[in-house]
Amino acid sequence: MWQSRYPSEAASLEVLARLYPEDQTSKLVVSVVREGVTVQETLLDAAHPALLADSNASSPISVALRYVREGLLHIFGGPDHIAFVLGLLLFGGTLRQLLKTITAFTLAHSITLGIAATGIWNPSPRIVETLIALSITCIALENLRPHRTEQDLRAFLAFGFGLIHGFGFAGALSEVGLPQDTFWAALASFNIGVEMGQAAIVLAVAPLIARLTYLRPKSHRWIVILGSLAVGLAGLYWLLTRLLMPS
Repeated sequence: MWQSRYPSEAASLEVLARLYPEDQTSKLVVSVVREGVTVQETLLDAAHPALLADSNASSPISVALRYVREGLLHIFGGPDHIAFVLGLLLFGGTLRQLLKTITAFTLAHSITLGIAATGIWNPSPRIVETLIALSITCIALENLRPHRTEQDLRAFLAFGFGLIHGFGFAGALSEVGLPQDTFWAALASFNIGVEMGQAAIVLAVAPLIARLTYLRPKSHRWIVILGSLAVGLAGLYWLLTRLLMPS
């Protein structure tokens, strides 16, 4: 472990690269400690090789804004999470059905995000990412199931697979790090950012599907079939690549 002390309060701290950058699998944990209290801890890897820590980063407003932004970036930067949400929305349904489905997904991933972030249990990222890909494939198959309208299982699937996605969100959060002095505020803000990203997708896609179904009722089934095939093929591709990825 390498430590560096600074005699006065620094305006900012910048880490330009991790140790052994030539090794794509190497990871570096950077801890910023102020007066004996860890205020920020970040994991640097090939995808996140640098760190910029601001002296005002521990203020409540700065923490909230930063972690809301990180939550939003994770949703819109993660095509697998977007594909899963789209799969949940494709079949349409009543407003009550959609609210049940999205609420189940939100509740589930909030539970496991909290479990992983607090260190209670954090399964292998490789297993989590593989199961996330499997969840996308399964929701596409559910949309294509015959007699689909007789029993809507989306809320149950959303909750079950939402537990897995929560661990995926926690993996992204571990790369950013959580400040110890504002741990709960940062965790809540990140989750709010994730919810805002999901809400933006729902508000953009659900009305569009409803409008197309209203204008062209006969096209609804084709929207479901073609959209679910696209989502399912993407999920299958991610599943195979993650299963075959060298350990």
